[in-house]
Amino acid sequence: MSGGPRNTIVLHADDAPELRTDRDGDHSGCCGLHGQNGLNQLCPCGTAVGTRTSECYTAYELHLDPAFARPEDPGAAHP
Repeated sequence: MSGGPRNTIVLHADDAPELRTDRDGDHSGCCGLHGQNGLNQLCPCGTAVGTRTSECYTAYELHLDPAFARPEDPGAAHP
């Protein structure tokens, strides 16, 4: 069962390696990211798109905000 925000797209935390952690704000716990302060994952353009939890007492998962994430065909050409 997921431990993060509802109505999000849930992935394993390592399934979006292109995202980077927002270092502004209090996102880290003793072992990883606690995810309690909202969006902490940034796309390469700098937009906050999701919340990663990877703390020792949390589920290890990534919740993408559906307002900023969309499925993409991995075989499609990029401009």
